[in-house]
Amino acid sequence: MNKYGQIHHIGDEIDGNKSFVKDGTITMELNMDSSPRTLTFFNQGKEQKNYVKGLPPAIRLWAYFLAVGAIFEVTQFERLDSPTAKHGPKSVGWRWGEQWDDPDF
Repeated sequence: MNKYGQIHHIGDEIDGNKSFVKDGTITMELNMDSSPRTLTFFNQGKEQKNYVKGLPPAIRLWAYFLAVGAIFEVTQFERLDSPTAKHGPKSVGWRWGEQWDDPDF
């Protein structure tokens, strides 16, 4: 997820998640126990609309910067007893490994 809240894989950048704020908190909830496996984003504790589903059985997390002087801090890794993501009726799951086409693009 970039600073504008967009997620990107193969194809278009997908809009709909909230933009980052300076000194804000972004959480990624990776659920490798669900079927399909999911990656859900939270911005300031609020679940975001777009998430990724159908992840492979093993993954790597990475980050990169576009702006000089940009920083981030990993504050914790935590194993949850149960997921907090709800994936409500307005949520959109984007399948890993497939072309993503934003209908508003």
